[in-house]
Amino acid sequence: MTVAADRYATLRKFAPDLLEALQFRAGKGSAKTIAAVEMLRDLNRSGKRDLPPDAPMPFRKEWRKIVVGDDGKINRRLWEIATIAHLRNKLRSGDVWVERSAGYRRFDSYLLSDPKAKPIVSALGLPPTASEWLEQRGRELDWRLKKFAQRLKRDALEGVRFRDGRLQISPIRTIATPDAEVLADRLDAMMPRIRITELLHEVAQETGFLAAFTNLRTGEACPNENALLATILADATNLGLSRMAAASQGVTRDQLLWTHDAYIRDDSYRAALAVLINAHHRLPFSRVWGDGATSSSAWFPTDRSASTTTLVSARPNGAFDTAPI
Repeated sequence: MTVAADRYATLRKFAPDLLEALQFRAGKGSAKTIAAVEMLRDLNRSGKRDLPPDAPMPFRKEWRKIVVGDDGKINRRLWEIATIAHLRNKLRSGDVWVERSAGYRRFDSYLLSDPKAKPIVSALGLPPTASEWLEQRGRELDWRLKKFAQRLKRDALEGVRFRDGRLQISPIRTIATPDAEVLADRLDAMMPRIRITELLHEVAQETGFLAAFTNLRTGEACPNENALLATILADATNLGLSRMAAASQGVTRDQLLWTHDAYIRDDSYRAALAVLINAHHRLPFSRVWGDGATSSSAWFPTDRSASTTTLVSARPNGAFDTAPI
């Protein structure tokens, strides 16, 4: 928050116009967020600087402690930054949406309409309404819990005990044969020891994925590859730009901040991931796993069509020679 306050002038260049151009909506749970946005919009229109003592502060408690000074007064600059940051987080979570927006729509607009949903529901053999589905699942859950309680009472559950009013579950041991462990050690020994920064540079040279990170204003590629990779790595590790700059050589915090503002966007990441995925598909090894049209949560190839079921398969997983729990 205090770091962001240093960039308040940059925020003021676009935030008032942004709030005027967009209409934000939210459910009851985010009413305070909309109230804060409306108050900020009114302050921008009137030119007033001071906030009323009852100004809405929907953001987290840690930010409130920073926004409110020792004298009990609300710092306008910090309140505005906190409100905009909180609005951004609410947009990302879907709690707040933008009218007539394609990317930040109301959550229920992503759902299928009734005419489109009915044939799918019928084909899958699902109950026609959510209440019926919940009632059905509730009965099934009740039955399963009763069976579980009966087996628990008889001490018939392997690795599960009920002691002193608490459920105790023994950790699941890894099922691996000695041959598999030997093979894993051999494969690990074959892998080269390399720094993550060196690996990123190598992947960038091999795939060209950095070309997806273009300047928001000019559309040109980033001229400082080291700063761009360090910024991406800071995002990936949640290290933060300041600590990443301190841990890196040849780049400064200001360089990383500028790079992040100019080149790092959600659509840039999506475009870069598409380049990397296409590079994966070109690898001969990827053909072992098929064309990617189907997938499996157990990480082995499958050509079965998607289906819905209420049963847990009791067959062992052939890829790992383990049985389901």
